[in-house]
Amino acid sequence: MKKGLFKLLFFFYSPFILIYWFVFRPKSVGVKCVVRNAEKVALIKTSYGKKLWTLPGGDVKRGESLEEAIIREVREEMGIEIINLKKHGSIY
Repeated sequence: MKKGLFKLLFFFYSPFILIYWFVFRPKSVGVKCVVRNAEKVALIKTSYGKKLWTLPGGDVKRGESLEEAIIREVREEMGIEIINLKKHGSIY
C-alpha cells in the first residue's frame, strides 16, 4: 500500500478508533517482573518509545495465567528461565 493512501485511510479511520476506545474501554492485563541474582536487579532497555531502562514484562495473552506470562516475557526479553517465582503484589 502506498504511503499517501495509508495516511489518508488513517486520517479518516482514527476518529472511529478513538470513539470505540472511549465507549467500550477495552481492558488489557500486563505483568512486570523483578529479576534478582545475588542482590542485583536486572533491567532491560526497550527498543520502542523513549528506549529507557525498565523491568521485563508485557501483555498477558488470552487464557494465560500471570505466572505463565511472566515466565514467557522474561524468556523472550532476556533469554533466561525463571527458577524461583514469587508473587509480591498486584495493581488494578
